Amino acid sequence: MILYFNRQYKISTIIRKEISNILSFYINDKRINFLVTISDVEISKDLKYAKIFFTFLNIYNSRNIKNIIKILNSYKKYIVKLLCKKIILRTAPILKFCYDNSSLEGNKISEILKKCF
Repeated sequence: MILYFNRQYKISTIIRKEISNILSFYINDKRINFLVTISDVEISKDLKYAKIFFTFLNIYNSRNIKNIIKILNSYKKYIVKLLCKKIILRTAPILKFCYDNSSLEGNKISEILKKCF
């Protein structure tokens, strides 16, 4: 069981690194005029599904986040194609992009704690 977890962890870190490179160098969309950071990748046990958690600095509202998710989802097939050229796996994972709001939540908690003390 431990070896299986290590395999998942290794593959998810490789996918995180490669997708961040793909977003930086291969996707030149004018609608994304800021740096998108891949914060985490959760991969299923059978390595068929991968949730890609991303964040970015310029956040204005939830509508903006929904638009970015739509843009990234429109590039899924292209990203998987490039990912398969860089990583050799039996099956290409099905990607799902999700916004990672942990930094915003952390900032809210830190502001609350500053007010209390």
